Amino acid sequence: STPQPGTLTINVSSANLRSGPGTSYSTVGSATSGQQFEVIAQNGIASDRWYLIDRGNGSFAWVADQLVTLSQSPNQIAVAATIPPTAQSQVVQEGSGSNVSSSSSVPGAVNVGAIPFTTSGELTETGDMSTSNSEDLFIITVSKTQVSLSLTIVRDPWETGDICSGFASIYNIDSNWRSGSALGIIYLGGAENSSTISVTLPGSGQYLLSVSLGRAGTCGIPYTVGVQ
Repeated sequence: STPQPGTLTINVSSANLRSGPGTSYSTVGSATSGQQFEVIAQNGIASDRWYLIDRGNGSFAWVADQLVTLSQSPNQIAVAATIPPTAQSQVVQEGSGSNVSSSSSVPGAVNVGAIPFTTSGELTETGDMSTSNSEDLFIITVSKTQVSLSLTIVRDPWETGDICSGFASIYNIDSNWRSGSALGIIYLGGAENSSTISVTLPGSGQYLLSVSLGRAGTCGIPYTVGVQ
């Protein structure tokens, strides 16, 4: 029969959702027992099968077979046509520039390879830049001129107003990138928690993705950023 979308239900107390079909991919979120999702596609074999799910609002993730109950046979679910490349490194570097990838052409940046790329991290600022992680930098390789940039941040319940704002920006890679204009930028302030924009790039190649806090002082936000 023709493969059809189905649904699955999380059957463990907490399940990691990942950017690709395997534990080598970054965690992009979690789901709890009883949550249901539409299944888009599958990848792998019976002993290591993963499902691509629709999280809603244009967000997708992968979840392992052993963590879910399907509404139908796996044979009725389409095999994924493309699989995200595994990032070369999932290390989120410190704001001071430690844990730098040896393949990085920008000090303090982690080279994560080709998009689509999604990762989660946390930015903090305590007023002491030597111990804070107020910016994460990633080098992405792009083979198209139109990409989708997304940013989601998690705010503390006590936050009101523009206490802790976040930015996600894409830049050309050069020695003066900080003084240049961003090709695309997301700003989340006030009560905003997520946004996605379309970014036009001048061509294929490598670009710099920056995730940063919008203010100094005591501040912290867990984030998920992606380029598709």
